[in-house]
Amino acid sequence: MTATAPGAADGGTGDPMHGLDAAALRELAVLAVDWVWEQDADLRFVAITPSYHGRPADPTYDVVGRTRWELPLVGVSDAQWRDHRGALARREPFRDFEFGRHDADGTLRWFTVSGHPLFGPDGAFTGYRGIGREITARRNAERALAEREAQLFLVTENVPAAIGYIDRDWVLRFANRGFRELFGHFAGARVGLHLRTGMGEAVFARVRPHFERVFAGQPVAYQRPDTDAGGLPRTLAVRLVPHRDERGAVRGCYSLTVDITAQQEAETKIRELERLFASALENTTDLMAVYRVEGDDLLIGEFNRAMRVFYEERFAGVRVEAWIGRSIDVFLREVGGLDAAARERRLAPFRRAAATAQPQRYRSAIESPTGLQHRDALLVPITGADGRTTHLFYRGADITSLVQKEAELGRLNSDLERMVAERTAGMAAAMQELESFAYAVSHDLRAPLRGIDGFATLLAEAHGHTLGIEGMEHLERIRTSIGRMAALIDALLRLSRVTRSPLLREAVDASAMAAGLLTELQRQEAGRGVEWRVQPGVRCVADPGLLRAVLENLLGNAWKYTRKAARPVVEFGAVRDAHGTEIFVRDNGAGFEMAYVDKLFEPFQRLHTLAEFEGTGIGLATVARIALRHGGRVRAVGAPGQGATFFVYFPD
Repeated sequence: MTATAPGAADGGTGDPMHGLDAAALRELAVLAVDWVWEQDADLRFVAITPSYHGRPADPTYDVVGRTRWELPLVGVSDAQWRDHRGALARREPFRDFEFGRHDADGTLRWFTVSGHPLFGPDGAFTGYRGIGREITARRNAERALAEREAQLFLVTENVPAAIGYIDRDWVLRFANRGFRELFGHFAGARVGLHLRTGMGEAVFARVRPHFERVFAGQPVAYQRPDTDAGGLPRTLAVRLVPHRDERGAVRGCYSLTVDITAQQEAETKIRELERLFASALENTTDLMAVYRVEGDDLLIGEFNRAMRVFYEERFAGVRVEAWIGRSIDVFLREVGGLDAAARERRLAPFRRAAATAQPQRYRSAIESPTGLQHRDALLVPITGADGRTTHLFYRGADITSLVQKEAELGRLNSDLERMVAERTAGMAAAMQELESFAYAVSHDLRAPLRGIDGFATLLAEAHGHTLGIEGMEHLERIRTSIGRMAALIDALLRLSRVTRSPLLREAVDASAMAAGLLTELQRQEAGRGVEWRVQPGVRCVADPGLLRAVLENLLGNAWKYTRKAARPVVEFGAVRDAHGTEIFVRDNGAGFEMAYVDKLFEPFQRLHTLAEFEGTGIGLATVARIALRHGGRVRAVGAPGQGATFFVYFPD
């Protein structure tokens, strides 16, 4: 094209390319990294140097005859297109218009172009001419840099420390989130303020020497006291690092600040715990030591006072301190005088603890100046970060007296077992005798009674008319006494069966059992208006047959002894505790004197005459025996004329 840029049409001497012919210019354009492009008055490309193509055969680089916005460009916003086309419409030069294009294989490449408008001799606009350059490498580098900056910002914002940047004018230029959180209550936490303004004159005066040193090029680390937002004291650890420019001049510094108050408090507590532990370790009467594990060997690390005294008393002239850091195997050989087998037995628990990293507890017996000493030994492995045992903590407690007591207890247990066996044999003999007695009562005593009763009946039937009234009364007294004797024999037999029968424990519905017995008593004496109450849901663990015998005796007594009450009341209930159930039967009948309460549960002990209330005196004794067989107890409370309450406890 013949058109030229304004000011260059005359080929003036200001053009550094003056004197080069067109062929030379084209050759230079082909060889250049940048490419040259030209557009006509319609802003369509009319020429472009090959450098733009990269791969000339690629059809996607065919741009001649098309405007820039007709090309498949990417990365240009609508606003950028408007600004660019507006500059072209105004015939203004433009610089660094950036866009992207995809190669045929999908690779995204980035370019930048700059151009100047062209005018003919008559001043008419003829198009644009300019240069272009591929900036893919630069864009990729900028993107990578932006990503690194974003990552650095993310790390800096979230690091658990206060990071700031202070320039040579003592002005805070950057503060991360940790800085803002740590110093947010100071005005100095706001970027752009002088440190003196934020810290105050007193604090600034204290920290100024540190900043002067870092501005002189020296890294600085120091601690200073401070107060938090609530006015509480705290300690800050500060590290200052100089920031240098490319010439090595200090332009400012980075500050890293951490609140170490909690750390200092924890260190103080740890030191105190270490002191207490060392004091306890040193002053305890137990033997304690720490051994260091070195491969297959164990080195003596530390002995407490009790351990030192033990060995120094046992082996005269031995100084335990001289053995610190030396092998325990060598110590047992040279000081203890143990052979290889004895040393292996002694060290076997140590080797197991070191190999398995599991505590070992065992008993050992060692000769001491006072005789054989028995120890309860505990080995606790201490492991490193890799889980391997690095040390063993040993504790040996003197249990000689315990071992002696255990031996004595063993002898006592043997004696007790022998005594139990003798008592068991005696009880078996007594039970056999009781069986014989029960048989005798049931057969040998009943037969004469039946005979007496039979002859008395025949005498009354055959000779009643000759005996007279007084004789018949004596005869009736004989028969009544025989009936009482038979009832007494039956009661004694029941009492013996309570002791002899096997005990079968199970959960029993005592409420249902009591209600059934009271219903039967009411049926037998339908004319009596007895009010009876049964607490629902009472259950206890007992032998069902024996529990029934308890309720028959207690409810029967309550029914009997309320016979003279104006409005008789009989009540059954229970109270539970954590270990069992205590049932009770309460009535408002005759009652009794508490002074005689201990006699109630003894056989044949009666507090009322037969003329007042019938009975054998065996019922409550039977209740007491049943409670005893269950491992329970009985008790009673009452008052004359005010009734009585009987309690029976059944453990679960």
